[in-house]
Amino acid sequence: MDEAARTKTLIHELGHVVLHDPATLAGKVHGTRGLMEVEAESVAFIVADAHGVATADSTFPCGTGGGGQHGAAAVRGAATGVAAPRHRMIDA
Repeated sequence: MDEAARTKTLIHELGHVVLHDPATLAGKVHGTRGLMEVEAESVAFIVADAHGVATADSTFPCGTGGGGQHGAAAVRGAATGVAAPRHRMIDA
């Protein structure tokens, strides 16, 4: 992996921590693993882009089943859930 891909992967994993930490979910059901992957990938894409990290070669295929209509719908559906975390991460 090149440096940009490693950076985006680190942001993706941090997105999981921020979005899906069991301590902050307080017993709420969060969703499927697929949805959690799309949310983390959405955060990674937005935060990396905000900091000028190129992500075009390493964004979304695994979390959305390769993209397509189902993948696009999943990304749109995740947008609301990632709004606050992405702003916190960009500002940090």
